[in-house]
Amino acid sequence: MLSNMMHTRDPLSCYLTLLRAHEQAAHACRPLLTDAGIEHLRRLMQALQTSDTLLVARPRWDAAWRRLYIGDRLLKVFRQPAPFQTAVLNAFETKGWPTSPITNPLPRETNESERDAQQRLHETAKNLNRGLPRNIVRFRRTHNMVLCEWNPKCDGDR
Repeated sequence: MLSNMMHTRDPLSCYLTLLRAHEQAAHACRPLLTDAGIEHLRRLMQALQTSDTLLVARPRWDAAWRRLYIGDRLLKVFRQPAPFQTAVLNAFETKGWPTSPITNPLPRETNESERDAQQRLHETAKNLNRGLPRNIVRFRRTHNMVLCEWNPKCDGDR
């Protein structure tokens, strides 16, 4: 992941990649950045996002129409019931699409083991990824959490 930073000139992509790597390492109790470093990165990202020269498209879940977008680009329409997938999308939308993993939003089923809950979350992430453009948005499970990664350079018009 960090090696990708060496191949891009887009500072926001680099900052997001570094922040995601830090968050993953922090979950393994091996953080890459200090609190001051994290705050500095967030200030830099905020400055870039509020400038007129760069607008970052974030995923957006329209629960009423059951549609997932990035910017104005429609990525996926849910025509059939998908309660686990929509629960994950609702959780990300509610939290503002954080770059760090969120706790498993799926309700625990009666007599479900921790391993079964993790497997159900894994399958849900796999189903969310089905049909999505690989280089735009990806969901994946990390332990009992789910992470959404997206391409910050996507302008929504491609």
